[in-house]
Order: sequence, then C-alpha cells, then structure tokens
Amino acid sequence: MRVRRRLIALLAATLLLCHGPRALRAQTIVIEDRDRIPRVTAQGRPAPRRPATLTPEGLNRKDCTDDHRLRFVLQTSGLAPDGIIETWVADERIDCTSKAQREGECAKVASTSSTSAEITMDHSVRALLSPLAPFTAAKPAIDDEACGKIDRTALNVWFFYFAKDAFDAPLATARATFIADTIGPPPPTNIHMSRTAAQGQVSARVTATWDQVRTAESDLTGTQAFCAVNEGADSGECRAASLAADAFPPTAACGVTASAAATMMAIMEATRGHAAIALASVDALGNTGPLSELSCLEPAPPPPPRDDGCNIHASNGAGERVVLVGVLAALRALRS
Repeated sequence: MRVRRRLIALLAATLLLCHGPRALRAQTIVIEDRDRIPRVTAQGRPAPRRPATLTPEGLNRKDCTDDHRLRFVLQTSGLAPDGIIETWVADERIDCTSKAQREGECAKVASTSSTSAEITMDHSVRALLSPLAPFTAAKPAIDDEACGKIDRTALNVWFFYFAKDAFDAPLATARATFIADTIGPPPPTNIHMSRTAAQGQVSARVTATWDQVRTAESDLTGTQAFCAVNEGADSGECRAASLAADAFPPTAACGVTASAAATMMAIMEATRGHAAIALASVDALGNTGPLSELSCLEPAPPPPPRDDGCNIHASNGAGERVVLVGVLAALRALRS
C-alpha cells in the first residue's frame, strides 16, 4: 500500500512538472442565462424575443427571414490556450457528443480559438436552423422560402471544447435547447363576411365568421384578418396583390382574435370602398399561417338623408357629407 501511494504521488508530481497546474483542473463551459438568450439584429441592435414567455425559447419564421443573431455568452474555466471551442446544432434527438453523429447528422456552425474566461459568440438564426431546412442541389443555403418550411422541432445548440488536435471527444460541453417552428397553422374555412354602415357613416363595420380550425397541433392561439382594396372590382373579380396566397408577410392585420376557439371577428375599418379580406391562423410562436381564400365586399350603402327640420344632411356616396341649406326658403320662393 505504501509503495502504491508513492507511485500515485510521483505520477501527480510528473503531471504538474510536465503540463503545469492546468492539466489537473476540470475544463468547464457554462452558457450564461441559458433560458433567456439575448437576440440582436444583423446590425447589432437588440431584437425582440418571440414569443417572450415560451420555454424553451422559440425560433419562428420571422426570426429566420430577418436573420437575427442569438448572442451566447460562455463562462469557461480550465481551458488550455491552444484548445478550440466549436458550435454544433442538431435535432434534440441527436447526441452530438458522439463523433459518429458529428460526422453524420450534426452540423458544425462555427469555431473559435478563444479560450478566455468569458467568450461571446453571435450565431445567425439561419445558420442554427440550417440542419432542419429542406435543401436541394439548386438551393444549398437556407433562404426566405426555406425559412417557412421548418416544422415544429426541438433544436439543440452544442458548445464543445477540444484539446489541440484531439477531436474524438470533447473535454467540456454546454447545450441550449430551442423550439424551432416556422410553419403557421392552416387557415379558417367556410368564411362568411357581412357589412353594415354605422349610424351616419359610410365606412363599414365588417363581421367575419368561420368554422373552428381543426389541426393536430395544440399551439393555435388566434386568428388575424388582413384587408386590402379589391383591385378587380371593375371587372367583377376578387383579387389583391398584397393578399396573394404566397405573400409573406402580408399587410398589417386589420383585425385579430386572441382565442383558439373564436369563430367570429369584428373588423371596424376594413376599407371605405371595395374590400378584399383574408383570414389566417396564428400559433404560439407568433407564426402567421397561410392566408385563406379572399372574400370581397361591395361598398356599404350610404346612410339615408337626415332632415333636421331646416337643412337636409346626406352623403354623396364617397364618404363626404352634403348639406342642403335653406330648403324651406327655396320652397317658399317657388310658391310666391
């Protein structure tokens, strides 16, 4: 036993002599504030976290099309100055600590030779989503179209520390998980629109009703309405370029419900003339799904004239009030 202790002490002394104190220290990587990773634009300005309350964090279609950056701050210890830190991404079901998986289904995003105690790395959302995007030979990189084709998946972002020229197994690891989903829910169906003129006004109040959306996903959160002028009204068509089926993002919403069970919506100021309206469903990550078929409406009829006993107040059909003054005086002149 005494001989064994002496051998262990001799081995420890040899390690200290040959490799210095770092060789006996554990190497660690910790992601600072892992559940609330800061986001920045391509220009370095703060970007919103969408949605703010989801855990794990979500990456949606707009994060991808805007190509925001996730800012990872790594706290490290025990790393040798000649080591390297690499960033890898994969579906949550893939264990990227395995060299075989890294050579197969995991994707390397970036690397840095910095091994300081605090390291900041900005990673493009598009780069992080790249393993999940449907690629073709003609489109080897993720683009706006591919940004809209990633179904709900848990994504792991891995950080690995490797010693110099030793890439078989990482000596330290850290991981952050995100929910990646860029496909919105299906649109409402069996849509009906009706409009009525408010008292004394030409602008119309539109009421939309629809059948409840049936989807396998459980993250439906509401419905949005999008309004435009019917550009085909003169020829009896129903069309609006800004509300084309492949338009994304559409124009600003003109109505919204925040309930998955809602089947009716009031749209107060759709348009003052020939209106074209489409509906879309929204999910928990803020993805707006595809637009429904367009519904087009005729302008609301003008309200009937109002006689206050002296003047007649009417509308010219274009939202402009017309006041006929002195009607009684004119009648008296005709009688004389």
